[in-house]
Amino acid sequence: MENNLRREGTGKVLMTSRRRNHKKSRGGCGNCKLRSVKCDETKPGCKRCTVYGVSCSYNPNTADLQPFFVGTTIMKQDSLKAQHPTIQNQSPPRHTNALPIISDDYAGIEMDTLCLERLRRFHLRTVPTMAGPEGAAFFQSHAIKMACSAPYVMHLAQALTSLHDRHFSGQPNKRQIAAESYHLSRAAAQFNRKLSAPLAPADRDAVWAAGCIIGWIVFCSIDATQASEAWPLAPPKPSDLEWIRMNDAKALLWGITDPMRADSMFSITAREYATGMHKRSAFDIGIPPTFSRLYGLDDPESENGPYAVAVRALVALLPVECGRENYVTFLLFQGHMQPSFRELLAQKDARALLLLAYWYAKICRAVWWVERRATIECEAICLYLERYHGGDAEIQDLLHYPQMRCGMLKEGDPQYETGFAAESRGATYPVHS
Repeated sequence: MENNLRREGTGKVLMTSRRRNHKKSRGGCGNCKLRSVKCDETKPGCKRCTVYGVSCSYNPNTADLQPFFVGTTIMKQDSLKAQHPTIQNQSPPRHTNALPIISDDYAGIEMDTLCLERLRRFHLRTVPTMAGPEGAAFFQSHAIKMACSAPYVMHLAQALTSLHDRHFSGQPNKRQIAAESYHLSRAAAQFNRKLSAPLAPADRDAVWAAGCIIGWIVFCSIDATQASEAWPLAPPKPSDLEWIRMNDAKALLWGITDPMRADSMFSITAREYATGMHKRSAFDIGIPPTFSRLYGLDDPESENGPYAVAVRALVALLPVECGRENYVTFLLFQGHMQPSFRELLAQKDARALLLLAYWYAKICRAVWWVERRATIECEAICLYLERYHGGDAEIQDLLHYPQMRCGMLKEGDPQYETGFAAESRGATYPVHS
């Protein structure tokens, strides 16, 4: 028989060779037998499994070809399909030549080298920016387990980390944008399919984690590079105020998943949430006269107006410095945007826009994923109010603080100031950065 055979219709020659004789491994591990490769029988783990990136085991009752992370990965075997992997040790994944697969009943994600690198950055760099110090430390210790809890969560973690990478690079990257688009599309399809069926109690944390990550992604995803391209200055787009509409979806997920329940990994944030959502009367807070007059909050009847809840929530934040340790409380201002107030924002109502500009001004330097939208849209609101409401003296006087925070005013400018006139005993109401 000839060794040189020509492939029909290709013009290429296929070289065939005889397999060399070798000593068979009788006591090799199950993975090597399954892959039909020679095992070196090293205990507790052979070299081929280490290189291939799977957990080595000589126990015939152990599942084959389990993805190897630092720690032990256990795949439930009560179904022919792979179930949720449980990561026992929350260290970041080790570099291997393998392609671990995170899967559930619906879909899976193959973790190539780039995905593993992003997972490492998600664990070490991105997760600590997702909550206050106490919550961040807890979530970081559970980051790998959270990301691996479902394929759609892993896809979202990949997309968010890629956005974080672009934030540091400061410029668009086609490869990163393509990766984000891929992971977001896969996450959307898998997440929608998950929500189309009754939710099992074990899936509640994964679903809430996905909802939170989607919220962060939507907030930090803004196409505008300058104020003239941003809402409310730019021509209307379907994506305008999408981040606010996301709150409705999260409210639904909140009811389904109950993330403050005792056995939820998110219950650690219950105290921050309760503090941020506590609603005090406008009279208890002591609204500065300029705000009180502009928003008509001089009498008890005004408590039912469209601005009242947002005003008192914002004014409570003004004397507080927004920093790394408390920015989550500031973000809960979104929960005080009632439907009537949000409708005013959609209509570009001047007084509603001013309140949003103040909130943007407070949070624009707090954390990377709010920085870009808060800064650009804060400036866009200020320019819009100057252009279309320049004759309203009260609004123009109150614009100084957001103008200063978003960079429109520089220190030394005649209008640069750290507060606004409170018209109360000749003092200035403090507005901390």
